[in-house]
Amino acid sequence: MAIAHLKETITRAIGTENNIVEIDVTNNVFKVRLVNGKFNEATSAGRENEAAAIERIVAREIVGNPQFKKIVVIYVEYVRRVTTGRTRIVDSIEFRGTPNGTFRHHNL
Repeated sequence: MAIAHLKETITRAIGTENNIVEIDVTNNVFKVRLVNGKFNEATSAGRENEAAAIERIVAREIVGNPQFKKIVVIYVEYVRRVTTGRTRIVDSIEFRGTPNGTFRHHNL
């Protein structure tokens, strides 16, 4: 399955544990959630660098795959989850699809 492969590839590329990476795909959004990851306490620049690496992996894997043809956003979210199950967003970084099929970092 493509999702399991992507999760494994991302996990290896960023040097983390498998349980840190969660993937959620809706009709047009591909979300990678990093739960209690090492960059939660880092600078936003550090998170943006890691998110850009994740975006490159996801974009490379989904191009041409009919399962993901409607994806227009790759969203990388850094969250802190406590044992009670509550989740707090630390940071989120969005990459929007372009007409030529690539994704670009979206800044407000």
